[in-house]
Amino acid sequence: MIYPNLHARLVSHVNVHPATGCWLWNCRAHGRGPFKYGRLNIRVQGTHRMVAAHRAMLVLQECGADVAIPLFWRVYEAYSVAGFEADHHESCTSCLCINAQHLQWLPRAEHLAITRARGQGIYLRNGLHQRLAA
Repeated sequence: MIYPNLHARLVSHVNVHPATGCWLWNCRAHGRGPFKYGRLNIRVQGTHRMVAAHRAMLVLQECGADVAIPLFWRVYEAYSVAGFEADHHESCTSCLCINAQHLQWLPRAEHLAITRARGQGIYLRNGLHQRLAA
């Protein structure tokens, strides 16, 4: 299917939870158990790139729904290089939620500290998750 922009593509793959307002990703996900995060392939200058759906939604909130893919990719990568991670607010308990109102950018150290305080797990780049002791 052809979508007018990346935002339309993302929201076409969500179910809105009426009680929580979470936009639950219902397409490809990566992870194990309750620690699954939405994933999406995009094409950047002829190369397929895998992006995290919740991170993509935060970038789109900043850049606008109609942002061109090359600019989207530069901003998406800039957050990673700068050491920022997408964090679900404490009231949002689903890793599959991509509602930008439930997400925030945090420096990695702060994200790990908050995750540890909540007694949650962290996503490791090898696809595994590790519980952090409070």
